[in-house]
Amino acid sequence: MPVKPHRCPRCGTEGRKIHDYRIQKIRHFKWFERPTVLFYRKRRYACQTCGKRFAEENPFA
Repeated sequence: MPVKPHRCPRCGTEGRKIHDYRIQKIRHFKWFERPTVLFYRKRRYACQTCGKRFAEENPFA
């Protein structure tokens, strides 16, 4: 996903400073009768005003 500005959930200011990335496991449908897990590299932002760290909004998780 492209980097875009996100709004801080605490103070409401908009920013695009990336703090880090985390791996998130997402359970998916069975594939050939085997459980499937997707590994998503979740981007986390840091608010420059209040310092809160939060994950980006994504449409599929």
